[in-house]
Amino acid sequence: TYYQDIDENGNAVGEVQRLCTKEDIYSLTMEDLGVDSEYDLQLKQEQIINDSYTAPGDNRSPINVQTDYEIELAKRILAIDPDAKFWFSLPHTQIIEGATFYAEHYMDIIYTKIKLAFTPEEFEKNVAGMYWATENATGTVFDTENLVDFGNPLVKAAKYCSDIVHEDGKTMMWIPFTTLGTQYDRIGFIANQTDIFDYVYLQPGYLWNEEKEPFITYIRNSVEAGAVLTTTGTSYGGEKQSSTVIGAEIELDARTVTGSAAEDHMRRYNAYVENYSQFKADKLIAIYCSNRTAMFNAEVNEMLLEWYK
Repeated sequence: TYYQDIDENGNAVGEVQRLCTKEDIYSLTMEDLGVDSEYDLQLKQEQIINDSYTAPGDNRSPINVQTDYEIELAKRILAIDPDAKFWFSLPHTQIIEGATFYAEHYMDIIYTKIKLAFTPEEFEKNVAGMYWATENATGTVFDTENLVDFGNPLVKAAKYCSDIVHEDGKTMMWIPFTTLGTQYDRIGFIANQTDIFDYVYLQPGYLWNEEKEPFITYIRNSVEAGAVLTTTGTSYGGEKQSSTVIGAEIELDARTVTGSAAEDHMRRYNAYVENYSQFKADKLIAIYCSNRTAMFNAEVNEMLLEWYK
């Protein structure tokens, strides 16, 4: 929600500021917000502000802080493994309609801090790219005839960041959640028809939701095809035009080994293993462990090590 400007060394300076201000919202056009009249535009702008703005509290942690933590962790890892690769996070976009304003600050602050934090040699070798942390693909506008950015604010913002990252020879990663309908459809069009993201890992969500079992198969089929497929097996948007690589995310946390529902969670985790182990050698697999406490549970850690054997 907030950021601070940085000096020539990447240090935060000046006042804490909003990533998207009321003035930014009032600058959005009818086309931006998918409305047909000035009256509706004003109503929509006021609605966004009323829904999204609260009085600033004392805990206004700027995006600079999270990036500092990530840089510190990366340097600790580099001390152990000089060949490690990192994708740094571009945080979740809270006000979807104002996503492009977030994107400008992300690149001015986060990306610049990263370039300043590492030597040119480290940046070239170890900084692989950026991770687009906004998992949803919502927003009022999504024109499938516009294969540049679909007229969608989140896609426009991701493309803004991606273009800068790609100019430096780096890559963009996205790990969107999946639900049937608008979310999954839009993921398919974005991944299949644009080169905004180099890597798209699809989240099944099955570990926490029994009803999402079909996504195990949908995602397996998509990884095999190298394109996001509909539930009936066709490619979103027709023939795939992008070079985006499609991967799967496996979900694993302490719920598989502790608690009254551990048996169910372990069964679901095993479904991932049964369906995605075939991809270990030549496809993209990410493993999500919820949080550091879950990941460093001794039994969960052993399961992680077993996967990578």
